[in-house]
Amino acid sequence: MPTRPVLMWVLVLVSLSGLSCRVGLDLKRLGRRLLWFGLLVGVTGIGLSGHVDWERRMMELWLRGTASFWTSLLLTGSYTREELLRGLRRLPLPPLAVDLVAFWQRYSVVLAEEWQRLALAHRARTVHWTRVGEFRLMLFSLGILFIRAYERAERVHRSMLARGYKGR
Repeated sequence: MPTRPVLMWVLVLVSLSGLSCRVGLDLKRLGRRLLWFGLLVGVTGIGLSGHVDWERRMMELWLRGTASFWTSLLLTGSYTREELLRGLRRLPLPPLAVDLVAFWQRYSVVLAEEWQRLALAHRARTVHWTRVGEFRLMLFSLGILFIRAYERAERVHRSMLARGYKGR
């Protein structure tokens, strides 16, 4: 891998770390999120192992992904939801894309609360925990969460249409 692009990415990551400190982000929380993201990219990169020059591709995937994810964490940590949406509306983006982002921001809280309710219900019913059992339970809960979220999204969409929603 050439030296110049590596130095550029090191500069980008150092700049992001400086900005994170200046904005006052919780560095411990940021580090945990970046660690999980790095693990996800690593698992994704396993698919590249058979390709020619896979080490370079994996490094590029990790660097670009980390910089993008870190930038999104920096933006969401330093601006309110309303400020972010106002900024997105000023960009030349399709209005439907901005509406989807706004809907996701509102709905992510509902998903997190539903996940907590599912976890509490499963903990209350389970006496003995094993690692395999925890993993199976997590997969089962994700399936239930997906079904509940889909049904709720259908109800929300129908109520929006009933109130005259026409894409704006």
